[in-house]
Amino acid sequence: MELPISTMLFLKKVYSLKLTLLSLMLYKTAIATTKEKPMFDVVNSKQSANAEKKTNTYFFADVETTIHTNVGEKAELPCLVYGIDLSSTVISWWKAGDFQEISLGLEARQHRFFLPRRFYEDWTLVIENTENKDTGFYACQINSDKLLEKIFYLNVTGKVPDTTADAEFLKDEELPKPTVRGDQNEARSSARLA
Repeated sequence: MELPISTMLFLKKVYSLKLTLLSLMLYKTAIATTKEKPMFDVVNSKQSANAEKKTNTYFFADVETTIHTNVGEKAELPCLVYGIDLSSTVISWWKAGDFQEISLGLEARQHRFFLPRRFYEDWTLVIENTENKDTGFYACQINSDKLLEKIFYLNVTGKVPDTTADAEFLKDEELPKPTVRGDQNEARSSARLA
């Protein structure tokens, strides 16, 4: 089975991200093996006490992964992540076929996209005023020592709302019709401004 081009490009971007994360991990390892203390210590006392206990990071499985909405409405793609350590983990959202992430951490790249973060584990992607072009596959990714992702499909249906003015403003029958007297160069309207 041959994959569509958009899926192949998406997988290429994921592979590229894995290489970036590998470089970051090698950098962290290099810093950890040097004798110098880092300028900033990001590990708090609670993390130090639990450093021996490695938690498993996972997605909450019981969420809808196929989302249907209409043009102009809000769509929510529920990504719930448990067991994350934000000092060494990055959560990001990607759309298949696009070359940039939609969000990296809490920073969204477009004004219609945001992450409300209602609670610590909530990485739900909200898309305001959905458009037909928003239809497609989305991935919520956990980037830590390994790459995990949960795939969603958003289906936006319906026509773009008609934005023309109300019909009463389009009627010109109510305005007086201009009358032309004389030749074409001396056209005057019988309508007068008050």
